[in-house]
Amino acid sequence: MIRKIYLATIIIMLSVLSMNAQDNEEKKPIVYPDLKPTFMVADIYFAIQSLESIEITGTEVKAFLEVKKEVVSFLEEAKKQDLKVEDKIQVTIAFKKAQNLISFLNRTK
Repeated sequence: MIRKIYLATIIIMLSVLSMNAQDNEEKKPIVYPDLKPTFMVADIYFAIQSLESIEITGTEVKAFLEVKKEVVSFLEEAKKQDLKVEDKIQVTIAFKKAQNLISFLNRTK
């Protein structure tokens, strides 16, 4: 009887260890692709104006500044290409910055 309990305990411990090893192998960093959305120049200008109206906390400052710098660079690129407000421009933005941009724009007043 004691041998059966001992054997069952060893089997359970080995199962837990093998599941733990599998969990460690599966944890690879997720690599998100850059996004290439197309915006109207007027929408970029609107986004910049909208970002001015939100309140940010101390932990969001770095993300906010990165997002704002990225959106301003889109407008500067449109100016370089001599685009009008009704024209469209395709830009490249990192997934995380796009996610932060949407989050900030959802909080506009």
